Amino acid sequence: MPNDQLSFRLISDYTKRNEHCCAAVQIALGAGPSAYIDRLGGAQAIASAVNTHSFEAYTNRSTAQHIEDAGLSGELRYKLSDNLLLTSITSARHYHETNGYDDDFTTADLLYRNTDGPFGNQFKTISQEIRLNGHADRLDWLLGLYLEREDLKRHSEDLYGKDYESYMGLLLSGGANINQISQWTGLPVGQSYVEGLGAVDIYKQTDKTAALFTNLTYHASDKLDLILGLRDHSESKTFNGTYTNTDNGKACAAATALNSPALSVLCLPWSNSAFDNLTLNQARDYQAVTGTLKATYQVSNPLMGFVSYNRGFKAGGFNLDREQLANNAVQTNTSFASESVDDYEAGLKWHAGNLSLDADLFDEQFKNFQLNTFLGTTFIVDNVPNLRSKGVEFNESYLIKPLGLALNSSLTYDEARFGPQTVDPALALLPNNTASFAPKWSLSGQADYHHDFATMRFEASLDGRFNSPYNTGSDLNPIKEQKAYSLWNGRLALTQLSRNVTVALWSTNMTNVRYYQVAFAGPFQGGTYDAFLGRPRAVGVSLGMKM
Repeated sequence: MPNDQLSFRLISDYTKRNEHCCAAVQIALGAGPSAYIDRLGGAQAIASAVNTHSFEAYTNRSTAQHIEDAGLSGELRYKLSDNLLLTSITSARHYHETNGYDDDFTTADLLYRNTDGPFGNQFKTISQEIRLNGHADRLDWLLGLYLEREDLKRHSEDLYGKDYESYMGLLLSGGANINQISQWTGLPVGQSYVEGLGAVDIYKQTDKTAALFTNLTYHASDKLDLILGLRDHSESKTFNGTYTNTDNGKACAAATALNSPALSVLCLPWSNSAFDNLTLNQARDYQAVTGTLKATYQVSNPLMGFVSYNRGFKAGGFNLDREQLANNAVQTNTSFASESVDDYEAGLKWHAGNLSLDADLFDEQFKNFQLNTFLGTTFIVDNVPNLRSKGVEFNESYLIKPLGLALNSSLTYDEARFGPQTVDPALALLPNNTASFAPKWSLSGQADYHHDFATMRFEASLDGRFNSPYNTGSDLNPIKEQKAYSLWNGRLALTQLSRNVTVALWSTNMTNVRYYQVAFAGPFQGGTYDAFLGRPRAVGVSLGMKM
């Protein structure tokens, strides 16, 4: 039974969601592809003009999504003596998601993933961590072991819609011949890419991790602390990919046999006969020693300074998508390398009464930075040799107790630039340019107010965030740049303290700002670009009860 020496905590969670995700809006239009899509899908099968403020998306296939997520963890703490504490944490998680999808983001029926089909991901993870903490004279120490196994199963599919063959014919003939594909494959009209057939793949990956770690804090004096952390990390990944074309890739095979033109388009990854009934097995092992070295010094009662060095590591892996070479042959090595980072920091922390101020200089130097890029037809993962992120961060926290008001703010200036090396022809804009999703300036702030009267509490909060311009595309195409914007969220709440009942009125994105979450090339629609937008303004009322 739990007692002063032994304690146990069990945590579980379960989530089940049925929703729709995701549809994109057009932020640029290719004249030819848009005209062909309208011809096949009706009077307006795609946006006639770019207008992200309308929040209009075009789709003819369901985007229904089903998610089930469950986790369980248990923490056991046993006090061996006044100076020794043993902690064991065991956890398991299961995640399963299926998703319907309209691949072309138009009402023409080009390419899709079936709502009732297998497209989706499943994760099963189990982990065990054991830590022993101790204290001896001026030394606080920790030793630990971490073990984890993760099994990933991904079902991928890309199926032809009824308009796919006609659209590709118009695309490859410049709109002159809707039956162009039949002439280049020698198959009857409508039989090259049959509706409902296409690519159906299964990817399985097993990841086994083991790590030994320690953290030592030496109190050299009343003012000076020296901290050393080390982690010996080993990781093993195995990959199995089973590739299937439910039509045997017949259009690609027939066109190849006839040595027809435009084979790179006739044999796009989901229609490439080279993947038919193919199995790929790959395995990689990764090992790294990482850690931290830090010194903190209490300059005066309210002021502390620190310097630190941290070495980080992210294991490599395998691309869970079809990859092919320029000659349409299968890329059998879909692995990418490990990523590492050396992080240098120096800063000051000032705390007096209800006011806290922090200032931090940082310099992060990445090697083999892992970059995932959508090329319009497939995803690839490249290792960018060098990325450096350096800047300064300020944080402030001020509590005005008599007024029941708390103020928090943060300001960051960050220059995140890739090195001069060229990685891939599709990523020609990367060298010496700012990384995607890396605004130079970021500012956030929050104000919280509360006031108690009788048995009630009134609460009000307002938070905001500003980002300077940044690019949302891995390839840094200028058309994917997001302009500077600010987001504001607010909440008003009334709580009955005696019963712990809360009624709240809230709003997110109060000014209804339109902004890109990510922008990307319209799938096989030259000149067209799409974007997933951030959520528009939402207003709601919530009721909460604490039992």
